Amino acid sequence: MRISRGIQKIAYITLLLTKAIKFMTPQKSPQNVFIACPTHDGRITVGTAQALYDLATKKYRTFIATNNVSLINWNCNQLWCKAMNMREEHGMKWFAMLHSDVIPEPYWLDKLIEIAEQYDIDMLSASVAIKDDSGDTSTGVSNPANNHWNGRRISIKEMEPFTVLTSNFFKTPIMASPEDLPKLLVNTGCCIIRMDQPWSDKVIFRTDEVIRKINGKYEAFTDSEDWNFSRMVHDLGGKVGVTPQVKTKHVGGKQFSN
Repeated sequence: MRISRGIQKIAYITLLLTKAIKFMTPQKSPQNVFIACPTHDGRITVGTAQALYDLATKKYRTFIATNNVSLINWNCNQLWCKAMNMREEHGMKWFAMLHSDVIPEPYWLDKLIEIAEQYDIDMLSASVAIKDDSGDTSTGVSNPANNHWNGRRISIKEMEPFTVLTSNFFKTPIMASPEDLPKLLVNTGCCIIRMDQPWSDKVIFRTDEVIRKINGKYEAFTDSEDWNFSRMVHDLGGKVGVTPQVKTKHVGGKQFSN
């Protein structure tokens, strides 16, 4: 009986010591991530709201900001500036963006950061289907011969075999210099971007427009704010990628899956 009580006392003391050691050992704080959600009319789909506030992450501490501005460039730039102003105080490495009409799979942020860090990618986008039945995504690739205005969209089927796709996939032996390399043009509907790189202070969301006369007729061309942003990251030395491994739905008249 005395031996049994002695063993119980030892077990109890061991438990107390274990708890004390755990309490005294510095715990590693979760990394801080800024999540931006721009809206043009203040509305967010229910699935997107859940993905922002409940189902973004199991690993990170998030700072979530929405912004209601109809000018998309200004909207995104305001959110980027807010994140950059918090970067040093909160030691932020990643800026995430989720559009108000994109619904990603649960814990999408964890998967995007895991893939980006595994493949050393500075700007990683989840592929997002465009809002029609074409099978195309919001991701494109530039044409070096006419870099700004002749990008083509990448299809869901084309992207399926990859964990992550970068500009290097489109490189061929005849491309002699970096200028010859097509640039991957990604969508910011569900993406993460490094905030701690030298180029992080130099990027901006903006849309480029041009009107040209072709075969006697005027045609308008545009380079969207997200494609333009990814061009800048690429040109400033960052690595841009897209992954189909994070499942998304793009909400329009119906939901378009990637």
